[in-house]
Amino acid sequence: MNKMLPWSDRHGFPPAMLALGWVLAAFILFQLAGAIFAIAVFLLDPNIPITPDIIGQLDQYLGHVFIANSFAQIIVLGLGTWFIALLSTSREARISFFRLKLYSSTIRFSVLTVILVFLVQPIIWFLSWVNGLLPMPENYLAFEEQQLQMIENYLRSDHFVLLTVVHVALVPAICEEVMFRGYIMRMFEKNWGVIAAIVVSGFIFGAYHLRISQLLPLAMMGIMLAWLTIKSGSLLPAIVAHFVNNAGSVIAGSYYPELVFDTVGDNFVPPFPIVALSVIATFGLLYYMNSIIDNNETAALEGDSNV
Repeated sequence: MNKMLPWSDRHGFPPAMLALGWVLAAFILFQLAGAIFAIAVFLLDPNIPITPDIIGQLDQYLGHVFIANSFAQIIVLGLGTWFIALLSTSREARISFFRLKLYSSTIRFSVLTVILVFLVQPIIWFLSWVNGLLPMPENYLAFEEQQLQMIENYLRSDHFVLLTVVHVALVPAICEEVMFRGYIMRMFEKNWGVIAAIVVSGFIFGAYHLRISQLLPLAMMGIMLAWLTIKSGSLLPAIVAHFVNNAGSVIAGSYYPELVFDTVGDNFVPPFPIVALSVIATFGLLYYMNSIIDNNETAALEGDSNV
C-alpha cells in the first residue's frame, strides 16, 4: 500500500461519498456550534434578560445571533473543511486542492465578477418568482416569512452596517466558498467530472440555506460561483462575487429599505425585457471572461484539476 497516497485513496473511499458525508456532518456541527455560541454570546451580555421567552425575542438581538453564526461558520465550514480535506490530499497540496492560487488574470477576472453580480440580479429575481409558484407547505412558508421579517426589522433598525456586512457577507463569502467550491465541488469533480460537479454542488449550496422558496435562485448563484472557480482556477473570484452579492443586499436593505422590502420583495417580477437584457448581458460577459484565460493558464489549470 502506497503511504504517499491520501487516506481516502488508501482506504478506497469514493471522493463523492466523502463530500456528501461532510455536507451532512458539517450541517449538524454548524447547527450545534451556532447554538452553543449563541448561548455563550447571550450569557456574556449582561444587558440581555434571560427569560423563558428568549427564543421569541431573538429579533431584538439579531446582531448577537449574527456573531454566533459567524463563529460557527469559521469553526465548522471554514476551519473544519480545511482540516477534513487532509483525508483526501496532503498538507503540501492543500493550496492547489482548494484552488487558492492566483494567476495573471485572477484580479482582472475578480473585478469582472463584480459587474457580473449586478448584471445577473434580474435573472435571480425572475427565478425567485418562478420558485414562488411551486406549491409549498403553508407552515413552512409562515416560518420562512417570520425569519425574513426578523432580518427586515433588523436592517430597518439602527445597526452598525459595516459589522453586519462582516457577518452576513465577508465571513460567509470566505467560509462557504472554502467548503462548497473549494472542497465539495473538488471532490465531486474527482468522481463525476466538471459539469456534474458544478451543477450538483450548486444545488447543494442552494439547499444548504434552508430556504426552499429560494432554492432555484440560490442554486443558480451556486452554479455561477462554481463556474467562476473552475474557469479562473482560483477561489478568489467566487469569494468576491459572493461578498458583493451579500454585501449589496445588506447595504441596500439598510439604506433603502422601502425600495428593497416594499418594492423589490420575494414576489417582485422584473419586466421580461429587463430579464432578457440581463440574460444577454450576463452570457456576453461570461463569454468575454472565458476568453481572457490564456493558453498558458489553461495548461496550468488542467494540471491543477488532477490534484
